[in-house]
Amino acid sequence: MTFWRTGTLICALAVGATSLLSPVKAETSVLQLNSVIEAALGHGQKVKHADIKLKLADARLREAQGAFDWRTTGRMGWKRLYFPRAELIHGYNVLTDSLESSSNVQVELGVSHLFHNGIRIEPGISYFPIANASRAQTFGAVRPIPFVNLQVPLLHVFDEDNTAAADERAAIKDQTGSIYERTAAQQQAVFDAVQTYWRCVAAQDMTQILEAENASSNRYFRTLRAQQRAGQIDMATVEMASAKEIRRDSELAQARENVSQCRMYLSLLVGSKKSTDLPAMSAAFPKLQDIARAATRLRDATLNEIALRNRPDIVASEQYISAADDRVASAKAGQDPKVNLLVNPDGAFVSVSMSIEGNRADGAEAAAEAEAAEARLTLTELHQQIGRDVTSAVLALRNSLSTLATLRAAERAMTRIIEQSRRALRTGGLDAKDVHSREEERVDIQLQLVQASLDSALDLAKLRLVTGTVATQGPTAASDDVALFKSLQF
Repeated sequence: MTFWRTGTLICALAVGATSLLSPVKAETSVLQLNSVIEAALGHGQKVKHADIKLKLADARLREAQGAFDWRTTGRMGWKRLYFPRAELIHGYNVLTDSLESSSNVQVELGVSHLFHNGIRIEPGISYFPIANASRAQTFGAVRPIPFVNLQVPLLHVFDEDNTAAADERAAIKDQTGSIYERTAAQQQAVFDAVQTYWRCVAAQDMTQILEAENASSNRYFRTLRAQQRAGQIDMATVEMASAKEIRRDSELAQARENVSQCRMYLSLLVGSKKSTDLPAMSAAFPKLQDIARAATRLRDATLNEIALRNRPDIVASEQYISAADDRVASAKAGQDPKVNLLVNPDGAFVSVSMSIEGNRADGAEAAAEAEAAEARLTLTELHQQIGRDVTSAVLALRNSLSTLATLRAAERAMTRIIEQSRRALRTGGLDAKDVHSREEERVDIQLQLVQASLDSALDLAKLRLVTGTVATQGPTAASDDVALFKSLQF
């Protein structure tokens, strides 16, 4: 059966659940889907990776914004000053044509700030805190001298396409993309948790069916043993029944093991103190058969548009493309020549600096353009993949619902046949072997019916994921998702 081939499946299932989950108070009621979704929203390996990426984006944004911080600058050092020797002549200090020199401490203090228009300003003051000569003797060299230094990007002044401003915009968009990427990770975690829940419910249903069938088979097998000892049937008939018993026992043991694994995984997911008793599929998804009518009205094109509007990974990719374009602008601005204007009371100086070969700037621009091209290609591929995923999910849901309807009709028909067969057995028109054979056929149909119900629930969950219609934000996100995973309302 498909369930058992995928049954050990529960591998993916823990949804990255770990013991780090905080325990909650014990409950005696059965575990509801709402609790599973609520636990999955903040946990799982993919969510943890997305959290780390978001923290990294936050850090890089702060780093980019740091380019616009006010900065203090200070410089202190030794300088030798030369000045005319002063001699006292007739009671007056007279400068002579002889030179003197002295060692002096010079201090420069200032602040600097880069504006978003690309202009950097740095006002400051230079002075000698202790001077061994007068201002006149040094021709004003030791007086406090204020200065202003301006740096202007020659080609991108006032357009905010300078390197620092473009880098900041790119960092903001990377951060926004990381937020949407975390939302996508949460949707995947919820989807994995819902899959786990439905598989576990189905495993329990199958176990109960097999346990009931096992009890019936044991009674029938004891009847065959008695008939064989009485010489009414041959040993071959008993051995064939024994072989079927062994097969059913193996299936029952596997089913019980699956349920045990489910309880363990769900216990890790929702907290070990919470009940992991599960409802029947008919109680957990009471209106599954009603989904079939809504499924016939689904349109791939409409769902694809919904997916393109709602998928957080689409928004994240668009943000990454815009960020890559900003990095291209940043790299191009890095090639601009820089003009510095230094002004003080004694003069003004203009300096221009730029790279002659431009290897570093050219390399940065080429890398940024390649990154932008890769981001656009990723978005294009994502659009195409979403279209394929939506079509596949709709087709799979319709097929599983169709199979479910067929099996429901087959079970009803087989139930009527068995009732007729039991009446025929009581009147002597049919022997116990034929009745038991038909009961076994109904068990197979019931197991297939549970599998079809599981497939339908999983396919509906897949459709929710690929259209991006899984709630992740707000206090009612878990309860909203319960309704969404049980309906085809978009």
